[in-house]
Amino acid sequence: MLRPESVAERMLTNAKQRAKRKGSYVSISKEWILERIIKGKCEVTGLDFTLGGGYGSGRSSFNSFNPSLDRIDPNRGYSPENSRVVVNVYNTTKHRWNDQDVLVYCKALLGRTFDYYLSDVENNMRFKTLRGLAYSRYIKAKRTAKEKILDFNISIDWVEERIKRGICEITNLRFVTNIPYHPFQPSLDKIDPMKGYTTENTRVVVYIHNWGRQRSSDQDMMILAKSLIK
Repeated sequence: MLRPESVAERMLTNAKQRAKRKGSYVSISKEWILERIIKGKCEVTGLDFTLGGGYGSGRSSFNSFNPSLDRIDPNRGYSPENSRVVVNVYNTTKHRWNDQDVLVYCKALLGRTFDYYLSDVENNMRFKTLRGLAYSRYIKAKRTAKEKILDFNISIDWVEERIKRGICEITNLRFVTNIPYHPFQPSLDKIDPMKGYTTENTRVVVYIHNWGRQRSSDQDMMILAKSLIK
């Protein structure tokens, strides 16, 4: 198990590096972070923190419930008013979006029925054709597989056919294709993150599920959803 002091120090270092890259700022201290880690619970979900394995946020982290430093508004810096210590899986799921997007996703993951706004998917496509959208996802996956030396046997037709269905294979949320980086855009998700893009290991899901899951399991995503939706 990692020492809370070490985790707080590393989280602050990561925040400073990220802020420097983005031309942002950090006005919280190691002590500010440590105080929240010691409390032992995520400030949003109430889930207990773990302190083993990887920590922080991003694809290099292996532990879904280690503490992670989240900015409430991703466009602002790491200030006491804009920062909170949450479980890693919440931070990765929220990504560049907001708390409401996470709640919509979690409700859908649990099969709840609810109303939510989607702009006109059919008549206002970002891509002129579904083929173009499928091609962009296919090329990105193929490049990733080549870089990481992973198996790859899906085709553009295979991707296009699943996008045409219009529904996330996990949440049943309708895909949004007309807004760049929308949380409900279609995305190619590897069921086992350590394996390749094969027809047996790939599914087309909403972007927020793929990005949020990182190396977490579907079970961890369900734990997140149940902690937020009572």
